[in-house]
Amino acid sequence: FHRRYRVRLKGIALLGANTLSVVIRPAVKYAYDAHDRYPYDMPSNPTPQAFEHYNFIRKPASDFGWDWGPAFAPAGIHGDITLVAYSAPLLMGVHVQQQHRG
Repeated sequence: FHRRYRVRLKGIALLGANTLSVVIRPAVKYAYDAHDRYPYDMPSNPTPQAFEHYNFIRKPASDFGWDWGPAFAPAGIHGDITLVAYSAPLLMGVHVQQQHRG
């Protein structure tokens, strides 16, 4: 649900204006297609008004319906999109550990 993608754009992105395109597929269709490609039987046990196969997509199960509420299965971008450029090496995943003695 909260995913980050890092893509090397060297030789692709240019100085100045660039266009970033995002293709969003319908969540229900994606889940059904993923289920159909899966080689083993994997029931999803939906409630009457819910969409099936929500276990095949990385989304909150509640997006596909509850026993008491509607099923919308929204698809889209949650939050901001940022394109970050840098020309020097980038240090990521730093873990600071302190030792206090005496």
